[in-house]
Amino acid sequence: MGSATTIVFARADLSIPDATVSCESSADHADNVQTRFFELVDDNNPDIIVLDFSAAPPSGSDTILSIRQRCPVPVLVVCEPGDPMTEEYRIAGAAECIFAPIDIPSLHRSIKRVLRVTGRAVPLENKPGAKLVVDEMSSQMQQKSLAAAVRPS
Repeated sequence: MGSATTIVFARADLSIPDATVSCESSADHADNVQTRFFELVDDNNPDIIVLDFSAAPPSGSDTILSIRQRCPVPVLVVCEPGDPMTEEYRIAGAAECIFAPIDIPSLHRSIKRVLRVTGRAVPLENKPGAKLVVDEMSSQMQQKSLAAAVRPS
């Protein structure tokens, strides 16, 4: 039996890749980004949050702590090999750290491991059209294939 997993991908500042960026002051922008992130988490009840720390943010531990204070969702951190902060990320509450650049099989294994350990894996209820769309690629789960994503016009 397969499983369906809801994943939220975010940058170190909690912004969502490909999300609309507005022209506002940096303080307002940071507050709005964080508000939008937690609204997304609340609305979608993800099984895991993947944070891209590959730019080695100095406040990465603070970002993880703010997530851990607001929700129980496990956090997987993507960081550079040799990042001196990986131990601090784990102390702050990251379930695991993986190194950039990542490949899909490694990401998949890491997510499965975190979900197995935390008990957050969700059974798939025979959804015949289950698919994953990331950027311009679409994964058809039952066909076990990867193709260019079809965007609605």
